[in-house]
Amino acid sequence: MSADPPRRVRVYLDQNVHSHIARGGPDWAKTEYAALLLGKLADVAEVWISPTHIVETLLCPASDLRRALAASMLALAEGRRMLPDYSTLLVNGFLAFVERACAEGILGREYPEHYDFTLKQQFLGATAMMALGYAPNPEVVQDITRLKLEGRWLRAEAGCDPHKWVAQVKDAAKNLRLRTPIKTAERS
Repeated sequence: MSADPPRRVRVYLDQNVHSHIARGGPDWAKTEYAALLLGKLADVAEVWISPTHIVETLLCPASDLRRALAASMLALAEGRRMLPDYSTLLVNGFLAFVERACAEGILGREYPEHYDFTLKQQFLGATAMMALGYAPNPEVVQDITRLKLEGRWLRAEAGCDPHKWVAQVKDAAKNLRLRTPIKTAERS
């Protein structure tokens, strides 16, 4: 009787761990974390990277470190293990909610699944391009930097007085109009 193969465990490394590994230079695979994941734990641990890792790598100003980060992340994830992005998780959560509320409410998930697959491929492709030494588009880096700054600002605003901030967001949403209301007399 043969034993069952060991169960594979998903491993998510924080960006600072990836940075520690990448700073190992050409021998990054011999760093403490990488050696453990590629050696003793190779049969049970699967390293997964995320869009956040890729965004953080895009923002790395040191080209040598950016290249080493991308190369080591790609190698540890075997060039294929990419987690979904946050918006995909939100869409899937919303679809699951609708399905629980109304069993026939969602006709199919082909588009979100295709979007998720395509986005993962784009992130993996961007990682491969950085690993080969291609510099990221400066306009993309500028947009990502602006979005991160806005996100941090919003979290700081919300953190000062969360109840007041939520009330202001609700008030703004209540008064938000995406189109001009049609008057009853104009409808006929």
